Amino acid sequence: MTNGLFAFWPITEWTADKFGADSPLNVQCTNEQWFNGTQADTCPECCGKDTSTCKCKSAAPTWLRAHEDCTPYVARQPSSQPAYSGTRQLQGTQADFDACANPDYIKEWMDWQNCIEMEELSCIIMAGANTSALECNMSGFYYDENGNVQSSHVLHSEAHMRLGRDMLDVTTSPNDAGPFLGYHANLDRNNMAWMASSYDSLADDLWFFPSSQAPPNRKFNPRLTYMSGPFGAYDNIMCGLKDPEWFDEFQIGKYFWNEGTLLDDTVNAGFPFTDIFDEPPANGVGYTHREILQYTSPDVTPYTYDTLEQYFSQK
Repeated sequence: MTNGLFAFWPITEWTADKFGADSPLNVQCTNEQWFNGTQADTCPECCGKDTSTCKCKSAAPTWLRAHEDCTPYVARQPSSQPAYSGTRQLQGTQADFDACANPDYIKEWMDWQNCIEMEELSCIIMAGANTSALECNMSGFYYDENGNVQSSHVLHSEAHMRLGRDMLDVTTSPNDAGPFLGYHANLDRNNMAWMASSYDSLADDLWFFPSSQAPPNRKFNPRLTYMSGPFGAYDNIMCGLKDPEWFDEFQIGKYFWNEGTLLDDTVNAGFPFTDIFDEPPANGVGYTHREILQYTSPDVTPYTYDTLEQYFSQK
């Protein structure tokens, strides 16, 4: 990435003492080195040059990224990605935003997740005269007021998949600070809009955020198997089937939710949040999902961007 506000945004170098078994982070993914970065095929000064004539003065580093690339900067490659749903442009609309924030459709936390996330993916090979291309369609879904399934454009993973490279992989997408932060801020805005619109009916139940390994509340939405929800197909295939001993938590039907994601679990326990609210975390370690929901509930922390827009707009 060579232009714009985040041009030549640097990629962190992966080292075992910072991100691996020798690091002080002391969480399972670092202790067991689930992610070891990716070693570049050449040194940074010869990246993109003829390696038969360019002589390296330094060793090929291991970058904190999941795809092969020698550049020390954020990399995108949308032109190499499949044309999802026939286009490389983002397809999420205001109608999708409104549907995923509508309490008539979204009755609990996982319904919101299913609406904004890729839950259906189908691909076919389009054969032409001289070339062939992969054509994929992806969508989220929700149930309308009549209980009928409706598709929604993917408000979350669509941008990750369309931009490709560093944004494509969940372990490295924060490398690309510009679109990552802006894109996820809009998802937070959608989540807050839904929480606010459903406050009267769902706040007392904390929007049915998963609280135990018991089967989730599925009175409105009976399906259990999604790409990213309970028994997530993506995790089962990419992790559970690939290495069942290492990824014990991703075995089909064994757990509904991953360790650390339940209502009273500490958020991001390896890097806990300890001082973002006036009151310290009750467990002395870090705020739980319950505390985050309570402290950021619409009646406590109202969303202000739209209401403050008048003060920043040009007259």
